[in-house]
Amino acid sequence: MLKKSFKAYPLINFFLNKSSLTNVQIDSILCGIEGQKRGIPEREWVKFRDGKEIKLGALMRSLGQGKTNLISSLYTILFAQYIGLLPNEVMPVLIEGAQLISQISGKKLTKREQKQIILKLNDIVCSLFPHM
Repeated sequence: MLKKSFKAYPLINFFLNKSSLTNVQIDSILCGIEGQKRGIPEREWVKFRDGKEIKLGALMRSLGQGKTNLISSLYTILFAQYIGLLPNEVMPVLIEGAQLISQISGKKLTKREQKQIILKLNDIVCSLFPHM
């Protein structure tokens, strides 16, 4: 589902490079979401995958790894705040970033607009670590 042309967008590329998820894991999660939306049986989800055909077991394994890594990332943020690695204002700042993403989600943006958003997101994230 991560078509090569999809990766050409600067914002998508930014997220792919900054994410702790692999492209295969993201692709597998997207296949699972799409399959569920369409009401398609799991054995058919492999048809949505980019690249060479794979077996259902491989898709389900990378889907499970992706879900585990995503959940782990969320717990890492919570744990880091709990032990003082992140400032107290981390959640409002992350919510600001999430709201920005929600506002642009699904909109066709120019490369210039995407680059401006990347800079804004970098500013948001880097503002959490002024002491590092």
